[in-house]
Amino acid sequence: MKRNLGITDFLLPGREGAQAEISIAATCFNIVRMITLIGGVKELMGQVVALQS
Repeated sequence: MKRNLGITDFLLPGREGAQAEISIAATCFNIVRMITLIGGVKELMGQVVALQS
């Protein structure tokens, strides 16, 4: 996951910082994966708008 997102090092000090960075990276990875599975940003936004209605 880190390699796919281009993350090489942790920037925040300590274990809590590393955990925070991993959480953010996992969220980004899941968003990118969701966009890929749905087929693009326009389709994703269309589905989000449909869910809110």
